[in-house]
Order: sequence, then C-alpha cells, then structure tokens
Amino acid sequence: MVDEQAVQAAKEQYQDRLQEMQEAEAAEEAAEAERQQRAERAAELAAANVGHVDAFRDEMLAEGGGDVGKLRQHASLLPLAQEFQAALNEAIDEYVATALEIGGLKREELSTFSEAFGEAKTEGTAEAQRQIAQYRHLVKRAQHDAGASGLTPSQLGAMQEANGALYEALMDMEMSQVERYGETIGAFESAYEELSKRLQETGSTFFNRARELEGAFTQKLEAAASELAEEEAAREAGSAEDEAVPEEVRTLLGDRETLTNALTQAHDTRVAQLDAREDEARAREVAALKGTIERLQADEYGRNRGAVVEIWNLVHVEHKNELLELGAPAHAEVA
Repeated sequence: MVDEQAVQAAKEQYQDRLQEMQEAEAAEEAAEAERQQRAERAAELAAANVGHVDAFRDEMLAEGGGDVGKLRQHASLLPLAQEFQAALNEAIDEYVATALEIGGLKREELSTFSEAFGEAKTEGTAEAQRQIAQYRHLVKRAQHDAGASGLTPSQLGAMQEANGALYEALMDMEMSQVERYGETIGAFESAYEELSKRLQETGSTFFNRARELEGAFTQKLEAAASELAEEEAAREAGSAEDEAVPEEVRTLLGDRETLTNALTQAHDTRVAQLDAREDEARAREVAALKGTIERLQADEYGRNRGAVVEIWNLVHVEHKNELLELGAPAHAEVA
C-alpha cells in the first residue's frame, strides 16, 4: 500500500532541494558576473593608469591611528571629514573620467596605427609576391621554349640575370618599406606621446587638487580642534568633564603644542602619500609609453631582419640551387 503522505513529503522535499540548487546557481552566476565586471573595470582603470585610485582613496580617507584618529571621530568634527570625503570623491571621479577618456583615445590611436600598419605590410607582401611570380614565369617560359633539349647557356645566363634583378628589386622594396614604416611609427609615436602627456598633466592637476583639499581640511580640523580644546578647558575649569570625549583625546586637547604637532604630522603623512602616488603614476605612464614604442620598434626590426634573410635565402639558396639543377655552372655568382 502506497503511503500518500510520504510520497507528497518526498515530492516537496525534492522541490525544495531543486529550488535551493536553482537559487544557489543563480547566486553564483550573479557573483561571477559581478567579479567579471570588477575585473573588466580594473583592467580599464589600469589601462588608463588610474588603477591606483581605490587604494589612494582609502589612504586619504583613513582616519588614522592614535589620538588624531580618535579626535576625527568626535561628533563636532565628523562634518569636516564628510565634507573632505565628498570633495575628494568628486575630484577622483573627475580624474578617472578624464583619464578613461584619454585612455580610450590612446587605444583608438594604437588600433588605427596597427590596422594601417598591417594593411601597408600586406600591400608590401603582395608586391613582393608579384615580383617573385614574374621571375617564376620567366623560368617556366624558358623551360618550355627549351623543350627536351634543356636550357642553353645563354638562357641560363638570362635566368641568372633575372634572379639577380629580382634580388635587387626585393631589397629596394624592403629598404623603401623600412623608411616608410619608420615614418609611420614616428608619426604614431608623436601622437601617442601627446596623449600620454595629456594623461600625465591630468594626473598632476588631480594630485595638486588633492593636496589643496588635504591642506584645507587640515586647517579646518586644526581650527575646530582648537575650539574644541577651549571648550574642554572651560569644562575642566568648571570641574565638569565631557564623558563623550575619551580620556586620551581630552589629554591631547589639553596640550595645544602636542595637538598641533599631531595634526601637522598627520597632514605631512598624507601629503607624503600623495607625492608617492603621483610619482608612481607618472613613472607607470612613462614606462607604458616607452614600452609601447620600444615594442613597435622591436617588431619592425624583427620584421626587417626576417625579410632580409628570407630574400637572401630565396635568391641565393632556392633559386640558385634551381639554376644549378637546370645546368648553370656551379661557380656562377648570383648578384
């Protein structure tokens, strides 16, 4: 006899388990999509040389340790920190937006160059193949005209001259391409370097703005802390302590010199962090520019060396051996 309740319970358990699996799968897919978006965003920021902004933001907005950090948490000083945070975030957003725009222009410039350079190399290869095909046609026609009797010495000599002429033509083409490609790379380098300079200038403008914001924040913090110190002194004179203020903060507020030195040191630390981040950003951009240009130049050098070797082997090895087989003297020179 079938237990209907047991069957129904099993069905419900199965449905619950299936739903849990579907929800877990959907959650994992959503998490993976979010990770992918973060990775793409990080790559985009890094390509625009602003991958450091999140770490920089955290450094600048950190309350810091010690008494100054506790002082900044005081209720009367929190609005200053919030104002600084809003202004800094706005400056960072503007910096990132401009950097991404310039980064997009850099990618577009590189893409346009690569496409044009590739088309130019394709055209050069096609012309070289046309020259080689003409030579092959001459050889086949000479063989056809000679028939079974083989090539005469004069015919072989003509083929040797044609092979030498092919070598000169291919080398002339290659030298022309080297000059043309060099000019193309030079033009790209100028345009790309200009964009790189714009990005560096954007960074300098931002970091100067960040220094100004940090300086203004420190001044307001010092003024507010001084006022707070006066209030604390008045309370102490009346034998009434503010229990909301931690003992170590009251001690700091009671010593004006120590308070000023602590705030100044915190400011100097942030300015040093700013300077270091700016130097790092500039160094990365300079290295990226140098790396891009050197890579293109190295690729062109390798292409040229490969083309020269290929031309030499074609004329002085393949064609020369072919002419020897057709009856050319073994000591004959191919120009």
